[in-house]
Amino acid sequence: MRGGGVVQLMQRMARAALTARRAALGLLASAAAFALLLAGRDGGTPGAGALLASEGEARVVVPLRSLVDPSRLRIGTAYNDARVWDEGDPAGQFRYEKVLADHFSVVTAENACKPSAIMRNASGPPDFVACDRVLAFAKANDMAFRLHVLSWGDWNPKWMKELPATERRAALLAYTRTVLEHYAGQVDYVDVVNEAVCDEVVFTSAKQNCGSGPGQLKSGQWVPAVSDYLGETFRLARELCPSCKLVYNDYGFESDADIVDPRKYERVLATVGEAKRAGVPIDAVGFQFHISTQYSGNGMVGMAFRGYLAGVSRVFTQFAALGVELHVTEIDVGCSPPTIPCPWETMAWRDAQQAEVYAGVLRVCLQNVACTIYQSWGFTDRYSWRDSGGVNQTAHAFDRNLAPKLAYWAMVDTLRMHHLPVV
Repeated sequence: MRGGGVVQLMQRMARAALTARRAALGLLASAAAFALLLAGRDGGTPGAGALLASEGEARVVVPLRSLVDPSRLRIGTAYNDARVWDEGDPAGQFRYEKVLADHFSVVTAENACKPSAIMRNASGPPDFVACDRVLAFAKANDMAFRLHVLSWGDWNPKWMKELPATERRAALLAYTRTVLEHYAGQVDYVDVVNEAVCDEVVFTSAKQNCGSGPGQLKSGQWVPAVSDYLGETFRLARELCPSCKLVYNDYGFESDADIVDPRKYERVLATVGEAKRAGVPIDAVGFQFHISTQYSGNGMVGMAFRGYLAGVSRVFTQFAALGVELHVTEIDVGCSPPTIPCPWETMAWRDAQQAEVYAGVLRVCLQNVACTIYQSWGFTDRYSWRDSGGVNQTAHAFDRNLAPKLAYWAMVDTLRMHHLPVV
């Protein structure tokens, strides 16, 4: 979502909410959030085994990855390579990597494995150094690795964006071959195609692009020049990396009750279903979940999103029927949609709603056996893509000091409640 459209949406919902009845509901929800905060508020030092004081009681920080057998569900995150390495703080990097390795069993390089990082120049050799570095970290800490991403309309190098239409197919397939010949046998999951399906975002004309490409695809880097690129890329990926789980990854289609683009899930479902029927080897569908605290359904603004989590469950059921795995690939839950300033709720309110959303999506995942990955796009507010323009949306389960927030405890309680086997 872009700024103007979302701000308009939030203003409309806020005005509609200023009735006596809705104000009363907002106060009740605030009281409930405050009670939740008092019941589960924790603070202290990060890391497995730390004791956290909470209104007279102590809780022990336990590794999230220790609470579930990875053969059932992997708990993962993204390594924010650019932010961590650019900071030039070896001690800070050590602490960051310690918490990451303690808690997560699958990791994605946030930027280091994208085309613009690997193939900066058309004539030069590929540069795998940064991507290899994150992969080595994963291997050293017994973590699975997600390679992100082969074909996408964004984060492509300048030379690739400027290619004549007649040269784009060869360039895409050559790039795919180069990367997978290097990583075949070393990586577990590959985001083969990212964000190909068109959008019809309410109130945002820049995100209304259906009809610009064939079927449900949107025009851009590969469409219309390589209109069959989804199938072509997946087939080549299977040939080169037969042991990899091949993933189609997208955003904004996670729930059939999302008012922002309520029918995108149908377009993604049709695209994946048609591809599967044509023999395209899609093993899993990735649901990004770049969402906000309003998706809890509570409060004046949040009431517009009531039913969102139930809608996630329905969408998961429909995709599972296609015979694919379901991966939560990039969840982060900010205090507003990405790039938008935060609303007026208190930090206590935001933390409580954030915890409810993180745990709610995890609960839906656990209830569907096809959901095998629950992965966040970063885990700490210290290094976050949702920290820009002077606004840190505090979108993650650990704070800037790497201490667990309410969202962490909500996930711990959700995992324990499901009594999942632990190895």
